[in-house]
Amino acid sequence: MEFNLILKNAINSPSLRPTSSFTAMIFTDSDGLELAGFTDRISLTNEALGLIDNSTATITQTSYQPDEESIITLAFDTNNPLPVSSAIEILVPFKIPRIVNEAENCFVLLNDVRFDDKCAFTGKLISITNLFSSYETKFVGRIELNFKILNPGDNEDLKVEPYKINIYDDETMLYGIDKLDDFLFPILGCEYPCSTCLSNDPYHCTSCLVGKPTTPHFLYWGRDQEKQTCLDFCPDGYTSDGTDAPRQCKPCADTCATCAQNDLPGDVNVCVTCRDEFPYFWQNRSSCHSTRCPEGTYESNTLDCLSCEAPCKFCSGPGTCTQCFAENRLKYLFEGECLLECVEGYTPIDNKCVRCQSPCNTCKFGQVDACTSCDNANGN
Repeated sequence: MEFNLILKNAINSPSLRPTSSFTAMIFTDSDGLELAGFTDRISLTNEALGLIDNSTATITQTSYQPDEESIITLAFDTNNPLPVSSAIEILVPFKIPRIVNEAENCFVLLNDVRFDDKCAFTGKLISITNLFSSYETKFVGRIELNFKILNPGDNEDLKVEPYKINIYDDETMLYGIDKLDDFLFPILGCEYPCSTCLSNDPYHCTSCLVGKPTTPHFLYWGRDQEKQTCLDFCPDGYTSDGTDAPRQCKPCADTCATCAQNDLPGDVNVCVTCRDEFPYFWQNRSSCHSTRCPEGTYESNTLDCLSCEAPCKFCSGPGTCTQCFAENRLKYLFEGECLLECVEGYTPIDNKCVRCQSPCNTCKFGQVDACTSCDNANGN
């Protein structure tokens, strides 16, 4: 014969401590006649700790500056009613350099009533015992845990490990009641990755963490961003431009889509690619142009501006001049070349060799119709 034992309206133990055993159980029929007996011990045990409601939990500090001592206050509402024998354990995150083990700086408020001399320190562990012994019944309400620490030197990894609070049913701390271990993180005045920030905005960086290769160290305020932040490297359209103390991402020149990342002064003006409004790219000068290639270059099929060969001022291709430099010796343009002087039958007009007008075979300098010899056309 198989029996199922159902206990209705049973109240769970508040902790993980097993209940007292059920013993000498007797099963009877409706008339009270014994059907079977059971003498093995049965106890009830919770499988998981109670969870303190994160919405009731807060953390405050007396200082938010790196490397300064600060009184930390961790506050929360109870989840389960706490027996008078209950004890509390606080595990401080690895990021906190040390706890200041001063008894006068460790105290507890229970519903705003202060209790002193309840703390014991072991490394990064704070144990609080004999706290509820003055209560005649189980405690329910607000708990505020106060202790002194040395703030971290920077805010890297502050969100990796929180303060962990465990509440036990007695000072042996073997059987837990409630826990809070995923919400209360250390705080500094500026949020990562800022080293310093605006006084009214912890996310708006004014400087970045330095001296640590793993942290973003370029100060960046993008054209489409509301806040200044810190980056590992400058994005497209920006360059460090050789800045130092603080390192910054500066916008490339208006003509550049991207610019050099050589960490040198002047990189902002060294275009690597061009904005759509400035499609002509002169590789030799790393510059971008809007309507045509600059003097001394010619346009390739890909809108690259390639340098003309000397002595061309403008050219249509390699070795084909379209204009010569007026200040050079080879300044007269003739059939794609720059000459010292025009060939016979031509004279310079605006630095171009222009054919003398018939009936002139040759003509005076700069005068196409002032013959110095005739071409014998029509008997002349």
